[in-house]
Amino acid sequence: MRYARLLSVVAVILAVSACGGDDAPAVSTPDSSEVSSEVFFQDLASEWSAAQVDSRSYGVRIAFNGSSSVGEVFAEISYPGYDCAGTLTLLEIDGVSVTARETIIVNPGDICSDDGLVHLIRSESSLRYDWSYSTGELADTATLFPG
Repeated sequence: MRYARLLSVVAVILAVSACGGDDAPAVSTPDSSEVSSEVFFQDLASEWSAAQVDSRSYGVRIAFNGSSSVGEVFAEISYPGYDCAGTLTLLEIDGVSVTARETIIVNPGDICSDDGLVHLIRSESSLRYDWSYSTGELADTATLFPG
């Protein structure tokens, strides 16, 4: 009995939504990259950090520069425990997450690989940081907080 009533309600909703006619206002859908950029970068603090990455003895700090365009450097990244630093170039924006190419400029080499991708996922009060090799193999994760 419940299922029949539920099906009736669904049928009515579908019928009403299908009857929009020519007088129904047009709904515009913004470009997904515009929406994604606004979501990830909206009210984003300029600096984020984590004292420890995974169970290792180094931290990570990211300083955003205000850019939100694919193909541009949008942040500086540093690893204070390793005395390495570089830039993040935006590759992809997808809702509340971004993927970036990391380029180590200060002390590239054995300790800080210059062959990495950084994936950041934004939540209400933190950023999840995932570092992977260019092959996609995940190597490190951390939770970053403002400041």
